[in-house]
Amino acid sequence: GSLVVYGDTEDTNDPLNYRVLTSTSTWGSETSGVAGNNDIKHVVIKAAPTRDEYVAGYLMADGRLDFAQASGTTWKFLFNVTSSATQVCDATLGSCNQTYDLAYEQLSGEAIMVYGDPSNDGIIYYRTWNGNVTSSESSFTFKNGSSADTNWVRLVPRGARLTDQRSDEMLLLVEDANLDLFAAIWDGSQFGSTTTITTEVDSANGRPFDGAWETNSGDVVVAYASSTALTSPTLLFYFKRYIGGVWDTDGTTVGSFGSTSGDIGYWVAMDADPLSNRIAAGFVYTADESLSLKDSEGIWKSDGATEGWLISSTTSTLEAATGFGQVQAAFERFGSGNGTSSALFTYNVASTVDTADYRTWISGTGFGTGTDIPGAWTDDGNHRK
Repeated sequence: GSLVVYGDTEDTNDPLNYRVLTSTSTWGSETSGVAGNNDIKHVVIKAAPTRDEYVAGYLMADGRLDFAQASGTTWKFLFNVTSSATQVCDATLGSCNQTYDLAYEQLSGEAIMVYGDPSNDGIIYYRTWNGNVTSSESSFTFKNGSSADTNWVRLVPRGARLTDQRSDEMLLLVEDANLDLFAAIWDGSQFGSTTTITTEVDSANGRPFDGAWETNSGDVVVAYASSTALTSPTLLFYFKRYIGGVWDTDGTTVGSFGSTSGDIGYWVAMDADPLSNRIAAGFVYTADESLSLKDSEGIWKSDGATEGWLISSTTSTLEAATGFGQVQAAFERFGSGNGTSSALFTYNVASTVDTADYRTWISGTGFGTGTDIPGAWTDDGNHRK
């Protein structure tokens, strides 16, 4: 079944709590998994492709990062490190960064946990978990790498959700406090194929970048917002590709967003279609840091073959919030009932209640209209997954 994990500031010892989806419409009661030592600000959890297991990483307000493993409802603490400075996670822009990530190799089932260290700028550390033993810590430095603190880390496996084209490869993306964005490829044993995606990420607030693997080809697409567009009449998102072991030298425009000089990109969320080389992406942006957020959705290779982005003609105004992760994108594993590629976008519309909406894209049909997700949402939505 499905598992949701979260922190709760009202609980003593700041535990990592969880609930299990026991049927299609019923969630189990709240249960404490493992204890923390401070308010939990970020949680990442992934399911193993080869055994009944989850690994979770949870970053706390004081910068402590813990990792734990769960088999069924039995939790086991793995290790902890200091991965960031103090995480305020309030209305202060740039106060809430995810300095780590984790993912499973899709063939071996080995988990890779990657993280930064505020006392060692420009270095990414990692450990592996094979279901029984956690490895010793290793480190990795990007070629022409960072000299600043790590802001955000993203780790994307190739062939997630048990696709036929699985491998042990992963895409690593790291943004630093200088607004540099770096990329590397994990080949199953080490990181290599490094590149600098850009030295001008658009914002230190949120995560204005993401990446995905084309399922069939094994090529990578990284989309990001660039600050070079700040003096332009419209905001530009760009993309770079990793094709046949080689990175593009220059970014190519995804499309124009916003309408005024100073529009800023805050978030990109991408997901690969398990049935084709299509990729879904949601883009969050705003004007002049006013926190009046908007989002647009796009499909890479919408016909399944032709390179380029199909951008929805509909723009949604989102809740003004500090989380910025207000749009997420996902493809259905087996399509819309008959093997037709089908993507889902969820987002928080600007409203006081019932703020959660969704929009679909279906091959041969196109983008649908925004539809309310049932349920009473009585407060602003900050972040979604």
